[in-house]
Amino acid sequence: MGRRNTGTIRGPVGRQLPHAGPGRGPKACAVIRRRLLIAAILVHSIAPTAQAAQIEHPDTAGMDPALAAQIESARALVEQSRDAGAATLAEAWGELGMLYQATGFENVSLAAYQRAAETDPFDGRWPYLKGIILGQRGETDDARRQFLESIALNPALAGPGWTRIGRLYLDAGRAEPGVRAFQRALEIDDGAPAALAGMGEARLALEQYEQAREFLESALEAEPRADRLHYPLAMALRGLGDPDGMQEHLSKAGQIGITPDDPVAEYLAAHAAGSRIHILRGRKAWSAGDVAGAADAFTRAVEADPASAVAWTNLGTAQAELGQLQSARKSLARALELEPGAERARENLVAVLRRNGQPQEALDTIDSAPGRTESVRWRLIESARIHFDLGDPDTAADQLLQALENERDLEIWSEALTALVEAERREEAYALATHEDLSDASDTVLAAWVDALVRAAEPESDDLSLAARLSERLYERNRAEQFAALHINTLLKRHARCREALAWISSQIARGDTAQALRAMLTQWSLELAGSPECGAPEARPRS
Repeated sequence: MGRRNTGTIRGPVGRQLPHAGPGRGPKACAVIRRRLLIAAILVHSIAPTAQAAQIEHPDTAGMDPALAAQIESARALVEQSRDAGAATLAEAWGELGMLYQATGFENVSLAAYQRAAETDPFDGRWPYLKGIILGQRGETDDARRQFLESIALNPALAGPGWTRIGRLYLDAGRAEPGVRAFQRALEIDDGAPAALAGMGEARLALEQYEQAREFLESALEAEPRADRLHYPLAMALRGLGDPDGMQEHLSKAGQIGITPDDPVAEYLAAHAAGSRIHILRGRKAWSAGDVAGAADAFTRAVEADPASAVAWTNLGTAQAELGQLQSARKSLARALELEPGAERARENLVAVLRRNGQPQEALDTIDSAPGRTESVRWRLIESARIHFDLGDPDTAADQLLQALENERDLEIWSEALTALVEAERREEAYALATHEDLSDASDTVLAAWVDALVRAAEPESDDLSLAARLSERLYERNRAEQFAALHINTLLKRHARCREALAWISSQIARGDTAQALRAMLTQWSLELAGSPECGAPEARPRS
């Protein structure tokens, strides 16, 4: 099985809003997105084309030195990105805007987001972030327009975007359009806690007490820490004539609410803590191939914000790439302590443990992840590889076959064939190798796999019989010289004498539809074999 002795490290992460430009995202959203995008493009096309006004950055002279250093670093990142392409420059402007937003400079934050949007008008993150600030300032109509534009540009933001639009309506005392907005959000994710909470409060405002109770209870079940919801739930119970229930929830009411499920709060907090600029510099160094520089930047990110799972994940990733496996293991384990659902940290920790020769610990790391192993593709595949390494090809084969059900991948396909043969499930291997859904593109991969099987198998073995069946089928699908040679080598290895191979070669030479070049190759091989010791002269061996 490929890559079964080492783990593959994936690159650093940078928690961001989902970034999906045109052509990305679910197919079902494509037509709607294109139509909405026309409107968004028109907005940009009729905007003034004059050069944007100079941004008035805050004076850092009297600031806290740490904050001043963050701002200077973020501004320097903008300057360094000017020749790196529109998307990179827009990203730098957006990060500067986030830093300003996190530290209370709202006006200049809006200006930075505007510059990001002008630089890359197809990125939905920047209007989304502008909408948050405008909504907090009470500019409801402008905020709503920004969220609608972000949804048009990036369907991945539709759920949180509609939730924030619903909240804008609700805060403005317009419960009915709020219900419609929350309904749109729940159609995208019917378990989103913020949308459930908003819908419950909107139903309460409409005096629809039973529906309000149901939605608010669902929101609290999904997010028990959101104790602010106990108050509207108490009011719904009062409307239903349940004073005891009302008093119970009033006693639990607190100040913790729910925000939409996007990384806004986390990365704004990261900017406030001072870690995000270091993370950005680390990612930039990583992309340039400077892994040591990336590790230094990620170390500074961890020092700035020791509670950042992203910073620990990136530090561990860089340490692993530098071969510092013990340090990487500690960093990635710390990331998982802080955020058990940090998938990249878990994946890279599994890779580190496998590299370190600790397959059982790697398997335990997969099994301890939230949710089912088979629900996450990389977990299922890595679990299969580890089971194979641990001498359990049956489980490995089952898991790889399950992975193939969801996505056809020739690498996983060849690994599944190996596991099936190792588990002595050869008929299943033959069925998989000859599946009707396979295209001609799989022939080269299968030929390489059969060649490896032939080299490893013992003469007269069942594995060689399987190889002979498959090599003959490959030749019949595509009567090329390479597949003829593969089948002949398989026949020569299967039996010490060359008669079977000679008989097959003769039958192909005699066929009227054999191409001239192939017939010449087969004739030459027949002459060589006829002079071998098994056939009466020098030794016949499979060709390399």
